Amino acid sequence: MHMPVSNTLRDTLIHNAISPKIMKVFISWSGKVSQDVALILKDWLPSVIQRVNPYVSSEDIQKGTNWNRDISKELESTDFGIICLTKGNAKAPWINFEAGA
Repeated sequence: MHMPVSNTLRDTLIHNAISPKIMKVFISWSGKVSQDVALILKDWLPSVIQRVNPYVSSEDIQKGTNWNRDISKELESTDFGIICLTKGNAKAPWINFEAGA
């Protein structure tokens, strides 16, 4: 599957190839199908971009942690975001919150 890469992402990937910086990617989801896609991306991204740290809330928030604070912190420090959008969740409040709306 070929996915187009934006110039900004391409430039960042080239920069990161010569820089030790790890690129943080926030993967937003809402609902079962969207979550399944998010988890696949979380596993797949590091196999194609070695200096990437994907974040998926269902996997990366530790039990007992203030989830709202954790997600807000991740959103502030992320380099890129991927929104796993489906027909069923396009208007979901959770997707809008994580997307910054």
